[in-house]
Amino acid sequence: MEIQDAEFTTIFTDPPKSPRKPRPPRRRFGVFASILLVLLALWAGWSWGFCRFYVGPGRMAIITAKSGDPLPPDQILAKPGQKGVLEDVLGEGRHIWNPLFYDWEIVDALFIPPGKVGVVTSLVGDPLPPGELSQWWQPSYQAVWAGRIGSYTPCRGISFALNLATAACVPYQQQ
Repeated sequence: MEIQDAEFTTIFTDPPKSPRKPRPPRRRFGVFASILLVLLALWAGWSWGFCRFYVGPGRMAIITAKSGDPLPPDQILAKPGQKGVLEDVLGEGRHIWNPLFYDWEIVDALFIPPGKVGVVTSLVGDPLPPGELSQWWQPSYQAVWAGRIGSYTPCRGISFALNLATAACVPYQQQ
């Protein structure tokens, strides 16, 4: 029996290929959104589980940066972006700082009891200009602070000296 060419080609040729359909955009968006949600959940777990710490009442946290620019020779406390003990302290409450880049120490806050006044002297900063005796709450100068600080103060032995004195009540007399 002879096989005709027409029959041979129809039996042994591949079926016609359908054009490849691209994935629907919704599926790509769903994959992207899923990956984003997983990364967000990992970041939240890291932040809440390893970066969070609590500073209790009457306490404060001193933050030390592990990386950054080195301090100039005449500077004791670090500004943001510098390596070393940061100028600002953290008060009571929950705080989130990455332990890979920062270290913290929780210490007692200084308390000024009723009937006493705290005289704060800045130990860091530039000397006061001639003719000035105090500064108004600007720790950029070495001088006695002229402002009111209240019962909770961010003072610590590295950058400030606190001396307690008895408060005096001076009556006001109208003339």
